[in-house]
Amino acid sequence: MLEGGRSRSRLTLGYTNVSGPGATGCESQRQDRGSAYSVLKNACYWNLLRAFVHPEADLISADRMPLPDNSVIEQSGLAVAGEDTFEETLRADSTVYGGLQTVAPGESREVTFVYEVPESVVEWRDETATYYLELQVQPGTRGRDVQIKVTVPQGYEYSGSSMMPERVAGPVVTFSFNMVRDVLLSVEFSRVEAG
Repeated sequence: MLEGGRSRSRLTLGYTNVSGPGATGCESQRQDRGSAYSVLKNACYWNLLRAFVHPEADLISADRMPLPDNSVIEQSGLAVAGEDTFEETLRADSTVYGGLQTVAPGESREVTFVYEVPESVVEWRDETATYYLELQVQPGTRGRDVQIKVTVPQGYEYSGSSMMPERVAGPVVTFSFNMVRDVLLSVEFSRVEAG
């Protein structure tokens, strides 16, 4: 976070496939596994992920999300296996980063986006600053584990927040919680007297 400037954000999304014994692997997206939900959910996780970020965000980097072999889009001839499926789309109220990622049974995968957000996410005043982050819950979920690390701007110190941090270690303030509803996090900083 830079005083009076844009802030850099790193968003890492982690996915774990908890399918049990006998789970169908990721060899092909289109498989006839029957119609029983208990069987359908015990399989490869073909995850079309999307992250909605500030509409004025500027992408710096994104992990590759190669198109898997035997995906529906590859089998239909509309794309080639191995191509990066990452897409950035603009909406009136947000920028969307997305792509296709598979997670085999018993495995975990992460994808990371690094981007800059506009000056408006931090309210700068003479001796204080307040950072604002809005998180919206994913519909249909019972809660997601979230960890947020905020780096205090140089020349400032952490002075408070809208929720209790898990830890404050040097310039990094860490928040960890299970998100079951939308959250507006505000983190306040005070200028440190030079001397």
